[in-house]
Amino acid sequence: MKRGLSSFVLILLAAGALAMGASAQSLGEIAREQRAKKPAPSPAAKVYTNDSISSGASASASTESQPASSSTASSASSATSAGTSGASSSSASSAEDRAKAEQEWKQKFAEQRKTVAQLERELDVLKRENKLRAAAFYADAGTRLRDEKKYAEDDRRYKAETEAKEQELAAAKQKFTDMQDEARKAGMPSRVSDE
Repeated sequence: MKRGLSSFVLILLAAGALAMGASAQSLGEIAREQRAKKPAPSPAAKVYTNDSISSGASASASTESQPASSSTASSASSATSAGTSGASSSSASSAEDRAKAEQEWKQKFAEQRKTVAQLERELDVLKRENKLRAAAFYADAGTRLRDEKKYAEDDRRYKAETEAKEQELAAAKQKFTDMQDEARKAGMPSRVSDE
């Protein structure tokens, strides 16, 4: 029984080795072959692959510069030159617009970061001052006996100020997060909010 089982395992291993040797192609090569066998997609449904992206600059330039319908070769060449000059000027202006938009977003994020930092400092100072006030109050027994009502009023006012400051800080942080979402939806890179 053991001998039959071991020979069966050997046969399976040999079959697996043969199958592995027969399919020595990489998965990428197989995918490229399958893609080549498929019919080309319609122009309306453009599919981007790694192969098309690497050669995208030369392929897209040649497909975009050709006019849709041309009656003569001279009109085709003039349309091509006009199309490329128009495309280069529009790409230059769009690059400038994008850089300008990025700069505006960076400035907005810097201002909001400054607001958040200021609120954090104010809250920290408020808490430290309250700790000092409490330490001074509890250190002196005479003050504690004379000004207990005043201390209670000050403590209520401190708690109200602290709560208001914490809410203001939470709102500022939420605004920063909302700005990040807006920038992402506007197509800005994440580095705009990180700088």
